[in-house]
Amino acid sequence: MSIFDISLETANEFYAWGWRFSIVGAVITAFAVFFLNWGTRIRDHSFESQVGQLHLSAAQADERAAALEKGNLELQTTLERERIERLKLEAAIAPRRLSAQQRDILSKELGKIEKPFSIFIKMIFSDQEAGLYANEIVSAITKSPATFSVSKTGVVDPPPYGIQLTLLKNTKASQVRTAFEKAGIPIFSVSTIDEAQADAIVLVGHKPIAQ
Repeated sequence: MSIFDISLETANEFYAWGWRFSIVGAVITAFAVFFLNWGTRIRDHSFESQVGQLHLSAAQADERAAALEKGNLELQTTLERERIERLKLEAAIAPRRLSAQQRDILSKELGKIEKPFSIFIKMIFSDQEAGLYANEIVSAITKSPATFSVSKTGVVDPPPYGIQLTLLKNTKASQVRTAFEKAGIPIFSVSTIDEAQADAIVLVGHKPIAQ
């Protein structure tokens, strides 16, 4: 029996049900498309919201990192400033000293001066720092061919500061100044006179006040 061997009435029934199923399928398809679009929009909105939140979080993290970096730089700047101030303070209160190289240079340069020449050293025994510094200078001069003598004095008014040179107006005296300068020994003041008990008078005063 062929599938086409059915009555017209049955065929009409099939046709009618086919339309019904087509309509139902179309409605279902329409609902499916609607729900797909609705779900897609919600998913896209959620994704965009999450991406926006991630961007916001990243921006906030960058701001926190920048603030932290700025804070670290400010802290480093503060610490460096404090370190420099501490070094300045240590230098201000540290006693004056001559290095071995400075003593050698001073002795060597004094040895170049034409003989005889003499150096008179004044030191303040009431100031321990100045006394020790003066002793180091005396030690360097001792190794040179210069004739020298040492005088200790107590309180001087006004108090002298640094190394003060008083030089006779001659070439040998000026070479004493040159010897101190080449040795890198700071000289506070220099004066010249016509007559003195030595070619050069070296007064080792108090440590200069740091500026």
